[in-house]
Amino acid sequence: EHHKPKKSDVLNDTHIAPDRFYLIMKVALTLGISYALRCEKLCKTEPADIEFRNDVVIVTIAETKTGIPRSFAITDPQWIDKLKKYNNLRKTNNQRFFLTYVNGKYINTPVAINTIGKISMKIAEFLKLVEPWTFTCHSFRRSSTTLLANHGEGLVGIKQFGG
Repeated sequence: EHHKPKKSDVLNDTHIAPDRFYLIMKVALTLGISYALRCEKLCKTEPADIEFRNDVVIVTIAETKTGIPRSFAITDPQWIDKLKKYNNLRKTNNQRFFLTYVNGKYINTPVAINTIGKISMKIAEFLKLVEPWTFTCHSFRRSSTTLLANHGEGLVGIKQFGG
């Protein structure tokens, strides 16, 4: 009765932080917005889920909340470069794709779900956006579907896209 729902704010393509910002945040933003990934799926992404080809990156999500495997391709050269750069810096056999970044190095400790969940807020703080606390991990899903709707996709297509 007293619950006031809170909606996540939406990120758009002008909100991508420059390279001097943490690379892990850019990669999480790229994967999260590319296919409306949920926070827990971003956290549990494994290196085997991401296949690097010359001009495309194929991401396969085998286990999803809905039980239906999904895959998507990233074709933007700028985003592919960020993913390759991050993957090359990892240099570890950890089962998780996202590793902790400390003092300019990636260490063999997986990033926890709460850290992934705060990435949108940290990007908003860095960019000095109004009310950065309104940017949650769900901002990735909302941003993804908002971008799709802005490009003319209908409700059915958006629902299929987001799983």
